[in-house]
Amino acid sequence: MTTSATPSPAPALPPESSTPPHPFRASPWYDPSMTDTALPDVARLSRFRIALVILAGVVLPIVSVIVNHAVPVVDLGLLGVLLCIASATGVLLNLLLLRRMRRKNTKEVLVDAPRSTLLLALLLVSSALSITWWGYLSLLFLPMLPLSLIAVIFMGIGFCGLCPFLVTAISVVQAVRAARVLRLRLSRRWVVLAIVAPPVIVVTLAVSFTFVGNMQRRHLLQDITAITKQPAFSAQRMSAIAALRGRETLLLERITREHDAPRREAMAEAYERLTDEPATVPLRRRVQWRHHRNFPIRPFFFTQDESPIGFKLTGPFGNFFGM
Repeated sequence: MTTSATPSPAPALPPESSTPPHPFRASPWYDPSMTDTALPDVARLSRFRIALVILAGVVLPIVSVIVNHAVPVVDLGLLGVLLCIASATGVLLNLLLLRRMRRKNTKEVLVDAPRSTLLLALLLVSSALSITWWGYLSLLFLPMLPLSLIAVIFMGIGFCGLCPFLVTAISVVQAVRAARVLRLRLSRRWVVLAIVAPPVIVVTLAVSFTFVGNMQRRHLLQDITAITKQPAFSAQRMSAIAALRGRETLLLERITREHDAPRREAMAEAYERLTDEPATVPLRRRVQWRHHRNFPIRPFFFTQDESPIGFKLTGPFGNFFGM
C-alpha cells in the first residue's frame, strides 16, 4: 500500500446567494420579515365629498335658476343664467379632472391632476370666475340669509337662498387645490396671475359699462334740457329731437325716473315723434312687466340705473318702528 505526501484539497463551500435556503435547512441569518413587504393601501375617492359637490355645486345652481324663473328673486337675465351654467360646468370639470383621493390607513391625501398644464390653469381660472360671481351674489343675498335659514328648517326652499354661499365655498376649495398643483409646475407669478386676472377683468368690465351708461344718461339729459329751451314746433326743436334717434329705449328708461315736469314732457314728445307711438303704451307694458317681474335682487344694477336691492331692509319692521 502506498501513501501520498500531498494532502487532498478540502471540498469548496457553496457560494452565498439571496435565494432562501431549503425550509428544512434554513440558515440562522435568513429572516422572512426582512424580505416580505406589505402592499400599500389603495387611495380611494370620498363618495360623500363627491355627492356633496355634485348636489351643492352642480344640481343646486341649476335648480335655483329654474326656481328663479318661476318665482322671481334675482334679475339674472341671459348673462346671469349663462354665468350660473358656466360655473356649474366648471365645478363639475374640477371634480372630474382634479380628483382628491385619500389612503384610509395612513390618512395620506393624493391629488390626481391632469398632465396638461394649460388645462390645469383653465380649471383654476374657472374656479376664480366662479368665486367672483357667486361671491358677489353672496353679498347681495346676505340680507336674506336669516330668511333662507328659516326656510330651510321649515320648507327646504331656503337652499336656493343658500346656493351662493355653498357654491362659493366649493369653488374656494377647488381653487386652492388647483393652485397648489399648478405651483409645482409654474412659478408663483403665473399662479397669482391666474387667480387675480379673472376678478380684475370682471370688475374692469363692470366699471366700464357703468361709466359708459352714466355718460349716455348725462348726454341725454343735456340734450333734453336743450330741447326744453327751444320754442314749440320750431325747426330747432325738431332737429334737436331728430338727434335723439337710436336712443328711444334710453328715453323710456329716463321718463320713469325724471321728476322735472318740462323735461319729462320733452322726453314724451321726443319718443312720440321718433316712433309715432305715445310713450304711455310701452310704459304701460313696462309697468306691467315690472309688476310681474319685481326682482328683490338686481346684480346688474349698474347697467340698469337701479339699486342693487329692490326692497327695504326695514320694510317688515315698518309698523313696529312707526315708519
